[in-house]
Amino acid sequence: MHLSTWFQAVLEGKGCTIAAILSQWTFLKVLVSAQFKGKGYLDLWATLLTKVPYRYDLKDVLHLVEILLVLPISAAQCERAISAQNRMKNDSHSSLGGDLMRTSLEGPSLMDFDPDSAVKAWFSSSKRPRRPFLQS
Repeated sequence: MHLSTWFQAVLEGKGCTIAAILSQWTFLKVLVSAQFKGKGYLDLWATLLTKVPYRYDLKDVLHLVEILLVLPISAAQCERAISAQNRMKNDSHSSLGGDLMRTSLEGPSLMDFDPDSAVKAWFSSSKRPRRPFLQS
């Protein structure tokens, strides 16, 4: 089983027996097709990962399942980050790219952002008034 070899160090660190994973996987497939055929995806894994006797009888293969359940199934977030970087990184913004990208990915949406405090801080950050005729 390729996955057990790939994650062998992690699994052994958790006390798993790598040799038992293949037989537990076979038992898991038979169990799911016989007893859990109508169960939804989330309910199935919640049951198998938390209920006795499954969590003990299938403990080695369920460690592998837990690893697989937390892996992202798409690279969409990475692709969005690269697109944001390409939009922001150019000759005029090369020094601001990191901050702009972090704000774009992790900051509030444009609809939720209130620029008033940022604009007031920018106006007051200069030694001279930036816009002497601005009424605040």
